Amino acid sequence: MELKERIGNLTDEALIDLLRQRNSYEPIAVQFAIEEAIKRGVLQSKADLDLAQFAVSEKSTKSIFPHLTTALQFSKVFSSLTRMLCLIAVVPLVLGLLELTENNSNEAAFLLLTGGSWLTLSVLLARQKKAVFAYALIGVLVAALGYMALQKMTFSYLQLADWVVIAVGILLIAYVLFYLAVLVNRYQAKK
Repeated sequence: MELKERIGNLTDEALIDLLRQRNSYEPIAVQFAIEEAIKRGVLQSKADLDLAQFAVSEKSTKSIFPHLTTALQFSKVFSSLTRMLCLIAVVPLVLGLLELTENNSNEAAFLLLTGGSWLTLSVLLARQKKAVFAYALIGVLVAALGYMALQKMTFSYLQLADWVVIAVGILLIAYVLFYLAVLVNRYQAKK
């Protein structure tokens, strides 16, 4: 889809958001947005951009959790991250089924319960957009790590590089969960 066509398909609200964030867009995109706003009557002329309602939004302060400026951005990022969380649930579910085939019922139950809980909470977070589900997922992550430590699961076959990859993966998942909680709280605050 061409840029001009995409801008033409924006809602009035999204078009106004784009104009408020015009310093973050390429000049050609801003020009198309201005033309579209004038065509729809959102702006009378380019001079209307000096009005308070079209004032350029100040850039937000630096944060490890980026600020999303439009509802469309929130929707796309939130949907992508929650889909990723749902996919993560596949790992313990598949491993649990494999443990069942080897008659390791305790490990199988733990993995299936963890995977099922993760998937359920991820779907609830995606549908209801409540931070409590992100925090519950953090609890599941911590509980799973705790269970593995209590069971003294030895992974003697793992090398240092394997542990680094596992640690980075866990930290990335934790970051995504905290970011989702922040996003939902910001989203709820705007309502």
